[in-house]
Amino acid sequence: MSINALEKQVLIWAKNKGILEANDPAAQLRKFNEEAEEFTEACDDEDFDEVQKEGGDVLVTMIINLHMRGSSMEAALQQAYDKISKRKGAMVNGAFVKEGD
Repeated sequence: MSINALEKQVLIWAKNKGILEANDPAAQLRKFNEEAEEFTEACDDEDFDEVQKEGGDVLVTMIINLHMRGSSMEAALQQAYDKISKRKGAMVNGAFVKEGD
């Protein structure tokens, strides 16, 4: 299944559960933060199955929040790529640091 098709499936699920009808981006942001913490814990534990599951939960909450704010995962990812694709910088301690930081 393509990413776009999965995004649509997530939104159908959110609609069926009443999440979209509630239209509470702040609640979804809190849920995103909760899932991000669980993802961090799974990464710290180096538990691949949990990393994958919790990473998916982070994406689900992000998709719903973006939708509530009039955007999509695809649009957000495209804007992020357009921004980062032009960046210059260097690797520092295992992370890319953009020029000027």
